[in-house]
Amino acid sequence: MAIIKRDIASLSFEDFEGLPLEEKLTILPLLSPKKRFDFMTDSRDSGALVKASPVVDLMVTIKEIGLDGAGALLALCGTEQIQYFMDMDTWEGYSFSKERMHQYLMVMRAWDHDTLLEKYSGLDYEQQLLYLHSDFRVFLAKEDFDPEEGIPENTFTIDGLYYIEPLCDEEKYLLVKELLTGIFSKDQNLYTRLVEGMRQELYSHLEEDMYRFRSSRITELGFYEYEEAIGVYSKPTSIKRNIVPQRIDSYTYSRLPIRYLTDMSMIKADFDRLEERVSLEILFELQVLINRLIVADRLEMFELESIEEASSKVKSFLKLGLEVMRSELGVEPSDAIKDYYVIDIFRSGYQEIKRIRDEARRIKSIHKYLQFVELPNYFESLIKVANTNFGEMSLKEVFSDATSDYPQSITEVNRCIDLLYEIEASLDILIRCYNVSISDMENMDYSKTNIPTNTKPNLFNLLMTPVANLILNKGLVFEPISKEEIGKISSFSFLRESEEISLTDDFLKMLEENIFEKIKEKSTRYAHARRLFGRVLDEYISELGGITDTPNLNPEFISIITIYK
Repeated sequence: MAIIKRDIASLSFEDFEGLPLEEKLTILPLLSPKKRFDFMTDSRDSGALVKASPVVDLMVTIKEIGLDGAGALLALCGTEQIQYFMDMDTWEGYSFSKERMHQYLMVMRAWDHDTLLEKYSGLDYEQQLLYLHSDFRVFLAKEDFDPEEGIPENTFTIDGLYYIEPLCDEEKYLLVKELLTGIFSKDQNLYTRLVEGMRQELYSHLEEDMYRFRSSRITELGFYEYEEAIGVYSKPTSIKRNIVPQRIDSYTYSRLPIRYLTDMSMIKADFDRLEERVSLEILFELQVLINRLIVADRLEMFELESIEEASSKVKSFLKLGLEVMRSELGVEPSDAIKDYYVIDIFRSGYQEIKRIRDEARRIKSIHKYLQFVELPNYFESLIKVANTNFGEMSLKEVFSDATSDYPQSITEVNRCIDLLYEIEASLDILIRCYNVSISDMENMDYSKTNIPTNTKPNLFNLLMTPVANLILNKGLVFEPISKEEIGKISSFSFLRESEEISLTDDFLKMLEENIFEKIKEKSTRYAHARRLFGRVLDEYISELGGITDTPNLNPEFISIITIYK
């Protein structure tokens, strides 16, 4: 190791190449980022050097030289190393970042098509699908549509069975089409799993599964300072009952999370009735949940500052799991625990609340325009959950603020959330196409409209304000609309026949000429815009039939509940 004693800065590439592989690996972390990258990728041992380098060192190198210039290094990495990069660099807290993964894929695509296909195909299936999910809509011939009546608009097909509609920008569309075509030619089973996954899988479930896999791998790296504190059982694993000891010796006890669970009074009564072996198994499961809180930014997510505080949340989780058994299944905790049901039931309750929390956070972080909108109570309830440690809440408390007029079931909630996203996306398309700034919305003068000045507009008001201005051929998208103008639009927009209400041909023509044609000129997402506006208007009109107290269909008298109930 005499080379170490020399000035590393003066080390030439020729001297470096003359060293054995072990010494090269020792020297590489000591070099400057650019020099390290060049020596690593230009060496005759480049493949072996990269594959033998610690993945954290490679990640640091990529960070130092910049992802855009790291194509040569990524091409040399194995698929497991690429997966680690995705684990470490494509997550923002507990949320997956498609945009960051897209950057990685574009760098690999620029380097070599085969590299892109190889590395992408080697990732976890959930990782692959998270990148594709929600940016494409998949239709299966004969099930989702009748081929004899024509194929869905703006779709492409690779196999003649699945028709894929892009809902993303052109760059990602071309990249994904290239990926799926390559995968279909090499692995038709993976291709089918991906398109079926886009068609049927829930994003929140994929994200939860991927987060669990990712947390386990990162913990194995020793990448987080909390690992030592939480002991040797740092990976989410299934504990096999046949290896669980019959009694807990002092050494095992010292390595279990029970030392953090100092106050057992809330659940002591249930634990007292357990055999020690079952108790130990549950403690292992608690350790998994502690890891999920602590490892990979979970402390930050819950704004926790200590292991003790995290452990308190775990106790709340367990208490909630027991409560779910009582309320949802009518099973007493002691019986459930003795029959080994506690883990499955607890996980079920945890995942359900986690899913609701994820939806709440998505609502809370939805596009900036919705900060100006009055939301119905049950949305406020979901947002309240986003600001609460959900371990302290029961499933039935989630909609405690909602009245009978609001949707209660998860299916209805999902439908409403989908519609909310589509309304927001419709506004976003308008904003982008007409170069409107957020200040235009902040400065809206409601005193000249039918909207009360002391309240925010509902979603329909906010959507129809720009639509009305465009139909009236006014200059500003968010210029205040007078009551007379609203009456004018209402009079020729809606046609009432008995109990049925529909849009008039004149209104549809004005939509086409003043909105869709202009969007077509300025946006590549023209078809997407039509679909979004069509969905919103259809939903609105379909619910108007039962309204009897709005003869002029004035939005002032139309609650947002009309759309959602």
